[in-house]
Amino acid sequence: MIIVILLSLQGGLALRSNGCRLLAFEGNAHINLIGGGTKGAYQAGVFDELVKLLPPREIRYDVITGVSVGALNGLMVAIHKPGKEKEAASKLIDLWLNIQSSDIYEHWEFPGPVRGLFYKSSFFNNDPESHFVKKIFKENGEKVRRKFTVGITDAQTAKYFAVNQDVKAELIPYYVVASSSVPGFFKYLSEDNKILVDGSTVNNLNLREGIKECQNLVTDNSKITVDIIMTNPLILGKYDMTSSSSLSTYMRGNELLKMRQSKYYLFDIMRAFPTVNWRFIISPKKVLPNYPVIPLVSCLCDGRILILRC
Repeated sequence: MIIVILLSLQGGLALRSNGCRLLAFEGNAHINLIGGGTKGAYQAGVFDELVKLLPPREIRYDVITGVSVGALNGLMVAIHKPGKEKEAASKLIDLWLNIQSSDIYEHWEFPGPVRGLFYKSSFFNNDPESHFVKKIFKENGEKVRRKFTVGITDAQTAKYFAVNQDVKAELIPYYVVASSSVPGFFKYLSEDNKILVDGSTVNNLNLREGIKECQNLVTDNSKITVDIIMTNPLILGKYDMTSSSSLSTYMRGNELLKMRQSKYYLFDIMRAFPTVNWRFIISPKKVLPNYPVIPLVSCLCDGRILILRC
């Protein structure tokens, strides 16, 4: 899969001295479980390529932020100290090469999907994901080693909020799972009077909260450098009318919606923080493949990169 890197005129490759470096993993821009695994694996491939292509000082991130599948990828980076990006990339690639659907969800007890559809709060039981994320966290010392934020939606009030590294360590896996709990497909999690679901149902980029974390390290926004790994294309090719059908037309509409939402969240935050050094915005050149039968399928970036200067 070819990816596109948009290089800001502000930044160039040189990072400002004594600055803060922020890496953001986008979530899905729409409620879309199908193909979620391809998006997570794509981000892993992109991060691995950044580590391979850039000098270590250029990818020494102080703050990591993520939403939905990006929250899991963000956690995998955040459990490593700044300067250990090579090790983080290796662990992330290994995760997506070996992850199985059974690590994330299972069917409910008999009659399975029927029980999920009519008698449970979700079609699938995602308890395995909770065990999976907790296991990863425990194996890595049960702590994050850089500033880390996760975006979550409260379905009760329709409000978006974020949690950071200051919460109790044992709660971090809980919030990572909450951020990826796609309503209807995975169980929502509850906290006080909140119903916690996938953060990308409201905001698929947790950038504002990540920038706040950087502002705790630097007082000048121009010393904040941001790299973003998207899950959805920012540019779509023409639609082939000759092979159109009702399903393909619907899917095209869904792709347009996701692209529009991704652009909205991105441009909104860039307008709010114009002096931030927006360095790399990396997105797929094509819509990542969806699989209508298997909800979680891995698909790694193959390393071919096109760099555009804008």
